[in-house]
Amino acid sequence: MIFYSKKRKQAVTDFLNYVALEIIPHEKESEIIREINKKVEEGYEFIEYNEWGIAFENLASVLIDHSIIIDEKGEDIVKRIIKLCELDKKWESDLSKRNH
Repeated sequence: MIFYSKKRKQAVTDFLNYVALEIIPHEKESEIIREINKKVEEGYEFIEYNEWGIAFENLASVLIDHSIIIDEKGEDIVKRIIKLCELDKKWESDLSKRNH
């Protein structure tokens, strides 16, 4: 069970890092970017309390609300999170560029 928890933690951490290091740098500084950065920071805090799903869903919701889509690398991370955290598969389609 501990190994499974570490895998979930790593998957969600990978998503937060992906957004912070690969998605955000390509966007101009704005209120939206500040909101996303805040969700990334909060996500790391949620992970420390084993709230992987909440960390992912909060950030993913903001990305979706502002029509920020992810690339193939991000999609692979999202698929892994959905499987490990047993989340709704709708997250994948909502975040995917293939559906926009």
